[in-house]
Amino acid sequence: MYPLEKIRGSFPSLSRKIDGREAVYFDGPGGSQVPQSVADTVSNYLLNHNANTGMVLLLQ
Repeated sequence: MYPLEKIRGSFPSLSRKIDGREAVYFDGPGGSQVPQSVADTVSNYLLNHNANTGMVLLLQ
């Protein structure tokens, strides 16, 4: 059996509380909760590797 508490701990949004109660998510196909490692990887890509350098690098 999977260690469910460990897996849940990887999803920061699942520990969110609103008015002292755990938040409930009804995600659709347009989005879903992701583990912290995925959020970190996407963030790193968007911040550091998603620049449109065009021809600049080729000309150097």
